[in-house]
Amino acid sequence: MIWISIISLFIGALLPLAFSPFNIYSIAFIIPAILLFLWKNTSPRKALVTGWLFGLGFFGIGTSWIFISIHRFGNSSTILAALITFLFVAMLAFYPATLGYVFRKCFSRFSDAKKCLLVFPALWVIWEYARCEFFSGFPWLLLGYAQLTTPLQGLAPIVGIYGLSLATTAISGALVLLATKQSRFIKIICFVVIFGLIGSGWILKDHVWTKPIGLPLKVSLIQGNIPQSVKWDASYVMQNINIYKNLTFDHFSSELIVWPEGAFPVYAQDAKTFIRQLGQLAKKNNSNIIFGVPIENGTEYYNGVLLIGDNNGQYLKQHLVPFGEYTPLSDIFGKIMTYFKIPMSGFSRGPKNQAALKIKIENPPQPPFSKGGSSFTRPTPQSSLFKAERNIRIAPFLCYEIAFPNQVLHSAEKSELLLTLSDDSWFGKSIALPQHLQMAQMRSLETGRFQLLSTNTGITAFISPFGKIIKGAPIDQRIVITDDVQPMTGKTPLMIWHYYPITALITLMLLLLFVC
Repeated sequence: MIWISIISLFIGALLPLAFSPFNIYSIAFIIPAILLFLWKNTSPRKALVTGWLFGLGFFGIGTSWIFISIHRFGNSSTILAALITFLFVAMLAFYPATLGYVFRKCFSRFSDAKKCLLVFPALWVIWEYARCEFFSGFPWLLLGYAQLTTPLQGLAPIVGIYGLSLATTAISGALVLLATKQSRFIKIICFVVIFGLIGSGWILKDHVWTKPIGLPLKVSLIQGNIPQSVKWDASYVMQNINIYKNLTFDHFSSELIVWPEGAFPVYAQDAKTFIRQLGQLAKKNNSNIIFGVPIENGTEYYNGVLLIGDNNGQYLKQHLVPFGEYTPLSDIFGKIMTYFKIPMSGFSRGPKNQAALKIKIENPPQPPFSKGGSSFTRPTPQSSLFKAERNIRIAPFLCYEIAFPNQVLHSAEKSELLLTLSDDSWFGKSIALPQHLQMAQMRSLETGRFQLLSTNTGITAFISPFGKIIKGAPIDQRIVITDDVQPMTGKTPLMIWHYYPITALITLMLLLLFVC
């Protein structure tokens, strides 16, 4: 048992290598296969323990950046930050632990083929979904993200991130069966599963599900690179705002200028005059500015986004970060946070079904355009897509909201462009930054939309509908990047059917246990 425990912890620690920035995607097939092999003939109790140790290694390495935000920016001692991080990781580890227990407790009587090809993939996705939706949700490190640069990416606009996780674990199960003594028929089925999934993805990977509408939008993303240590310091407020203001003045030729999350380190209501003047200046230059700013509304406080200039709009963040933007079970945890002197935010949750930010632009310029891993031809005046007036709807997201598949899917349906404002400087130069970027790329791939990813210190980027980086900014540099971004219309199959087909498929997989 001791060796199995060590192996479980070790392979869990290796699995983050499948994700960005390492992108050793083969690990995403091999590690779950090893875990499945360990679970296949063990007891429910041992599966629980090995699953927890696996999760401890997986989340301990994959989300180690949490320590940085708690220790460096949460003003906690090294010991306290390490303890809080361990408790967080230990709780997350109960997801693979309970998965292992249920796998052995409820499905041990079925054949190896059924357990590997039906039970294991189905349960893995159910548990990933639960981790995303329950207890505020933590949608980090879903297995399907490792397939962003593999042939399986072609399935993303059809089955989404959960479908990619299902395909990945199905291949893992097939590998286990191929490595053990099975009949020729079972081995043939395994080869069909592996090559069928990979082949389907490869065939579809260059398929364009959405189409351009109107003319591209010239956009500038401003990366202010303001250190977290001074960003919220009252004595640096005007200095920080002036950094973005001065960079903005040099790029009023852009139709849209984007500042990151919290670019205004004061409440919008406390900077009304400045915001009004900035908006008037943007309007004078036929431009628009979007920026992140805290917003006060009576006794409620929100993490928000404002659109000013030629157009006006507002978005209030819906999915708040537990213990970072609000305190769950405040009667209990609030006292604990106060005792240990950990600073907290008291934001309220924004309403659901908020309208998209809308930009109306008349008499647009017509430079040539071709971007994003696949050429999009700029419409001519004779084209039915040409419009002298453009009405572009932008779906906004703040920070890790872009990591929630269903929220993005719902908002993308009512927009032609995705926008994510973030400040990942809370996590230093850790792997959290490329992990966050990878999730944003997947959302663009799933919805067939260009995306503007604007951050304080990086990673700032333009993302194509194929999930590719068109142009990006280096980390920890004050820089502005500008490009033409094409609004897209139409729906991918995932946007049409959502995750209902995946839900039906998982249900069918579990039903097949009893009829075959």
